[in-house]
Amino acid sequence: MTETRFKYPLSERNAPDLSTLVTVICHLMTCYAMRPCGPLASNIERHMKVLLNSQAANDLGDWITTFEQLQTQWHAISEKYAHIAGKNETTQAQSSSTH
Repeated sequence: MTETRFKYPLSERNAPDLSTLVTVICHLMTCYAMRPCGPLASNIERHMKVLLNSQAANDLGDWITTFEQLQTQWHAISEKYAHIAGKNETTQAQSSSTH
């Protein structure tokens, strides 16, 4: 079994291949370019982690550094959305308690 930090670890048998993962990541990034949102950014980051933690990462060769940097950047984007969402929830809770 492949070790991951995910709720449902991938087994060797059901692990996606490199082209599938890269295709999905490209699709998600295209969707994000058309309509940016926090959940989509988190999804992109999660798929980057899946790729980097899977056997497919062995096929990245010299590209692994690029994907590691992309994963770091998408993590930062996801965190910004989470931070904004946290602020909005706090503001809504404060406004509810004053009414």
